[in-house]
Parts: sequence; C-alpha cells; structure tokens
Amino acid sequence: MSTSAENAKVVKIIETDPRWASVTARTTGGFPVLCHHEGMAIDEPLAALDAQIENEERPRTDVEKYVREITGLLPGWFGKALSWSVQRDRSAKQRLVIETIKSEVRRHEARIAELLARAPASREFVQAEWIPLVVDGIKKAEQTRNEDRARTIGLILSNAILCEPLPPADYVEEMLRVATILDNTDAEVLRQIVEKQGRLLPATGALDENGANEAWHESPPKIAGLSDAMITSICAKLESLGLVRAVRPRDTWYSLKTVGTPFTLLEKGRDFTAFVTRRSSG
Repeated sequence: MSTSAENAKVVKIIETDPRWASVTARTTGGFPVLCHHEGMAIDEPLAALDAQIENEERPRTDVEKYVREITGLLPGWFGKALSWSVQRDRSAKQRLVIETIKSEVRRHEARIAELLARAPASREFVQAEWIPLVVDGIKKAEQTRNEDRARTIGLILSNAILCEPLPPADYVEEMLRVATILDNTDAEVLRQIVEKQGRLLPATGALDENGANEAWHESPPKIAGLSDAMITSICAKLESLGLVRAVRPRDTWYSLKTVGTPFTLLEKGRDFTAFVTRRSSG
C-alpha cells in the first residue's frame, strides 16, 4: 500500500469517527491535514494519532518480509517465536513514541493551549506539519534497535510544538534522523559539551578556535570507563552529523598529547540537546 493510500485511510477514519464531528480532513502532499471548525483541543491531535494506529493496518516493509523468510527457515517453535518477537518489538516502539508524546503534551497542556489560542502559526503547524512528522517519527522508531531511541523520537516530536519560534518541519525531521543514529553515550558526550559551551555560543553559531580550545581544556567530556581516544571517536561521529566541529589544538595544551583534539559546539548540536530534553512544566 502506498503512503498516500495509507494517509487517505487516516482521512476516512477521521471523517467517520464521531469523536471528530468538529473536524474535517483532507490530504495535502500525500499527508493528512486536519481542518478544525472551532478552537483546537489538546486531545484532538493525539486522538488522530490513536485512530491511525488502532484502525490502520500498516504496510509490511520489505525488511519484514525478509525477516519472515529467515524465521521460516528455523525449526519448529523457535522460528515462530522469533517472528512473533520481531512483530512485538515493532509494535512496542510505535506505542512508546505515542505514549511519550501523549505524556509530554499533557504535561504541557496549558502552555500548548495558550500557544494554539494566540498563534495561528502554531495551529497551522500542528495541522499541516506535526502529524506528518509524527507519522515519519513512528516509521523511524520502528527501524531503531532499542527503545531509548524511540523514546527520544517522542521527546523531539512533543518539544517541536512547544518551540517559539516554531522550527521548520525539515529541521525537526533532521533532528529525528539524528536521534536514530546516536546512542545514549553519544548523547551524553554531546550534553556535556552543550553544558560547557552552549551558553558561550556567539551569533555565528560556533566558538572560534581560541574559545573552543579554552572551553575544551577547562572541561572536556568524561564518561566513566571510556578512554580519551573513545571520546574523540564519539566526537568524530557527532561531527559527521554536523553537531560539533574539530578545531586545531592549541600547542601549549595539546602538543604532547596523542589524543586530545578539541571540538567546538555547533548550533545544531545545541538545538538537538534542547529537543531531546524534557522541559519543565512550570
């Protein structure tokens, strides 16, 4: 089933579900868009997502087809158990994304209601951009190896509707992509860099060479059990995603060290950490 056909089913669900009497739906660019006749309630976007998951038979990917072929080669109950485990894992990650979003949105219900009431752009973002992003996030979560990444995807999506100004949908999509790649250790190294350098970032979005060397020398990231070489490797991974950038080491501090390349935080790295951090409900 094509993506457009999937989303057409979502529109049909919304049109026939009595919970959506005040809402009409259409597809724009292949995605479902909600059109509210009255003020938007907090639970309406969440109900749309629940309706999609509960009523829609999601298409089976080629990867799942190959998994079934492999498990079919295994003898007796073992193959059946493995196939069931794959399906259960996929469903659990879908649900984890949704439950994370629902928990965060409800924690910030007053704030979101205020944004939707006074900012037409916020209403338009939720209607036209946010639900397609959630659909994309669910698909990305299904492909991740562990549940922590699925939970991170849920945090990014819930924080996206709390931002002022609202982030471009493409930028949120990029945050989701990064979330599927970083593990908890990578994210912790980035968090430590943000903690030290985030408040120092100038309008250019990165510290200069001297500022980066000074910040790194004063407070380099440290993870128990990881060598400096492994930290450098993690930072190189962060650099490949555009979150930090290596700078030339200052000789007076690093000339005798085999490992110790300083990195400067980039604006995107600061933003990613903000997207994956639970916000205060105050």
